[in-house]
Amino acid sequence: MPDSVYKFSYRSKKTIISDKGVILDNGGLDIYSNNSSDTIVIIPATKDKIISLTVNNISLEGNNDYLGVYYGIFSDSSDAEFIQNIYYSDILELISNDPTGAITLIFNSDEIYQSEGFVHILNHTDQQIRRS
Repeated sequence: MPDSVYKFSYRSKKTIISDKGVILDNGGLDIYSNNSSDTIVIIPATKDKIISLTVNNISLEGNNDYLGVYYGIFSDSSDAEFIQNIYYSDILELISNDPTGAITLIFNSDEIYQSEGFVHILNHTDQQIRRS
């Protein structure tokens, strides 16, 4: 059983400092909200560790609703590395390659259709952060 459950908050940004847990869309176990623009920055709690995120059964309205993935700490002025937008997937493993070990997730939805959303398993890897 995970240590904590984290839920996206509707139209807001939050930072999580954790190594383990479950991340849910803003609807929790129900259908997610219209017009979402939610951000979660996940920073490893264990020094020099890297965030690993397993995306389980993501189900979003294709091409309109998506989960954006960035390696690093994303802000409007940051240079966090954009990885991909996810619309649907059975299982996908994401492991940050950023020096901070962090991953940023940005969830966007439009006003037309909502779906079941997603559940992610948060963990850290045993890999050490590569310092340049």
